[in-house]
Amino acid sequence: QSEVNKAKDKVTSQKKEVEALNKRKAQLKKELKNLSAELDKITARIEDLENQITAKQHEIEETQAALAEAISIEESQYNAMKKRIQFMYKDSKSLYLEIIFNAKSFSDFITLSNYMESLARYDEEKFEEYQNTRKQIEILEAKLQEEKKELDGLMEEAEEEKANVMVIIQNTKEKVAEYS
Repeated sequence: QSEVNKAKDKVTSQKKEVEALNKRKAQLKKELKNLSAELDKITARIEDLENQITAKQHEIEETQAALAEAISIEESQYNAMKKRIQFMYKDSKSLYLEIIFNAKSFSDFITLSNYMESLARYDEEKFEEYQNTRKQIEILEAKLQEEKKELDGLMEEAEEEKANVMVIIQNTKEKVAEYS
């Protein structure tokens, strides 16, 4: 009788242990389901970040192309302006004297004078154009730097998300192994 009671107690104990294991199994399944949902969210977030990164890289490429064009324009404007200024400073006195002495009449003198004034205005306009191009380049460079910072931030965020996914996957694997 004593052995039967021990056996019954052992069976009861094992039934309780089986119930506890079944409860733990249900908890692990619930945790696994929650982790799977979280993993799906993180995966979606990573995909979104990768799409944003791709879009940002495309924008940076466009900005770099615009920047290269603006730099090319700036260089040509600078060289043209430099040549005009060199010519004006080198030959301006003799040019003005030549205009005065070569004028055949007062109206010819006025016409030549207007021509010189037009050249001066043209140079002023070109200088302003050069300054505007320079400002545009500075704006493009600043925008490019800002986009690079933003891209770096997105990359960092994506890497953190990937690390989190890996931790979750590892934890899930460990729990499954523990349950098994």
